[in-house]
Amino acid sequence: MKISLLGFKNPFGETLRGILCEPAQRKTDTAVVLAGGFERAATTEAKHRRLAERLAGLGVSSLRFDATGCGLSDGDFSRLTVSTLAGDLEAACTTMLGAGYRALSVFAHSLAGCAVSAAIDRISFEKIALMAPALDQRGLHRFWYVQQSNPDREIGWNDWPQLIDESAFLAAAKLEMTAKSHRVAATYRETSKDQDYAATIGSFPAARRLLIHGAADDKVPVQSVRAKFANQILVPKGDHDLERPGVIEQWVGQTAEFLAT
Repeated sequence: MKISLLGFKNPFGETLRGILCEPAQRKTDTAVVLAGGFERAATTEAKHRRLAERLAGLGVSSLRFDATGCGLSDGDFSRLTVSTLAGDLEAACTTMLGAGYRALSVFAHSLAGCAVSAAIDRISFEKIALMAPALDQRGLHRFWYVQQSNPDREIGWNDWPQLIDESAFLAAAKLEMTAKSHRVAATYRETSKDQDYAATIGSFPAARRLLIHGAADDKVPVQSVRAKFANQILVPKGDHDLERPGVIEQWVGQTAEFLAT
């Protein structure tokens, strides 16, 4: 397997970087682009690295890239929106097509699933594999707000509609938010708080899309995904990241096979 660092420009002219994995013997001209979730670095996360290795073993090239302001990539993370993530994804795909690959499939985690949905009319994906996709941004933003407002109470997906203070939520959505290691401008929540990307994903051919989800995901509960998937891997007791030892093995091989065939 050949591994190289690939740099390319996002729509703002900033340099994004990714890890290109090419098998010793390439068996297809279709490559897979791997996109990380909110604040995540796909270049170094175990799930993306392990999937890239499995794909290479099946003769499939892959590019796992970091979005603007994450991991190895330059740029200002604070201006994050689903639209900017979609722009990053398109830039990665354009780069791979320019490198001579005939077609592309995609693996996306969490918020990156929304970027796939937003870009789906502009990128002709062969297959789509979504892990814990945060498609119902409308519901999830309210769910997260209720969780944060009740730190001493366990909040399930079915609980938030009865507990939401809509006026307080809308006021909070107008403010800059502080994430794990970045500040995020109010534009992210303002542009996402009324969106559900499930319908667009649901229009993609069922046989060519896969859902991977943890049954115990408390960040993006599997019940929040209203799009129906003919191909599913539901990991018992699995969390949002699905990369603990003993957990990653429950989905990575099947996902690689799905994307490679």
